[in-house]
Amino acid sequence: MSNELVSLGVALVIIWQGYILIKKQREMKQKLEDIKRANEDLNIEFGSIDGIELVKKNYPDLELKDDRRTGLEDANES
Repeated sequence: MSNELVSLGVALVIIWQGYILIKKQREMKQKLEDIKRANEDLNIEFGSIDGIELVKKNYPDLELKDDRRTGLEDANES
């Protein structure tokens, strides 16, 4: 009888931990989707000096980074 109660207790704890794990995974998945939606417009690509000036005007606090193709290191200085 005692072994059965211990086994039942262990089984209930395992089931409960599984439930908590699934619940946390769903919450994390939803948070990740929210973050992805919030960051959709943060990756801006442009290919001309006019585009750089337009982005700098609309997003003055945006740090421009060189993607090693266009030479944008000069864009932050102007």
